[in-house]
Amino acid sequence: MFGEIYAYLTLLNIILGIIAALAVSPLVKLIKNLYNKMKDIYTLSSRLKKLDDIHAQLLPNGGSSVRDSIDRIERKLSFNTEWIRLSDRDSGRIVFHLDANGDLEWANMGFLQLFDLELQDALGQGWLSKIERSFYLNVSQELESALDDNRDININFEIDSISYHLQCKILKNKNVRFGYLGIITKNAES
Repeated sequence: MFGEIYAYLTLLNIILGIIAALAVSPLVKLIKNLYNKMKDIYTLSSRLKKLDDIHAQLLPNGGSSVRDSIDRIERKLSFNTEWIRLSDRDSGRIVFHLDANGDLEWANMGFLQLFDLELQDALGQGWLSKIERSFYLNVSQELESALDDNRDININFEIDSISYHLQCKILKNKNVRFGYLGIITKNAES
């Protein structure tokens, strides 16, 4: 279809040249306008074909489209998330996830037991309320400083006179922070 249109446009261009040589001015203007309109139609048709190609990439096709790739990534991410949660449930480790703003998004059972909170009470900044008063300011300032400096978090704190170390690794994608993965360990002197 596009080849035929291009052939007609080429033929029309030749005819325009002949007519121009004969100096038939009104007819030349009419034919030039017609030529320009046909060229616009050809350009539009070409763009519509490109849009059709893009649209096809956004639909699943059994494996090779962009949509199929996104679906595979989402399935793998969902699997990995659940696998981590299940494997950490009774591991004895204290693991948690903070969002890009430093708010708790998820915590395993060890974290909830340490802070003696239900998940809904620990979410956001709720877990900080269980840190002993003498350490609370240091922990909240370290958290705020790490967020400002876009860096990992490392700090000691106490709960019920037992000393712990909180360490969070910053999570980035294309150099943009999207959260922190944290672990809490009991300090040796406790």
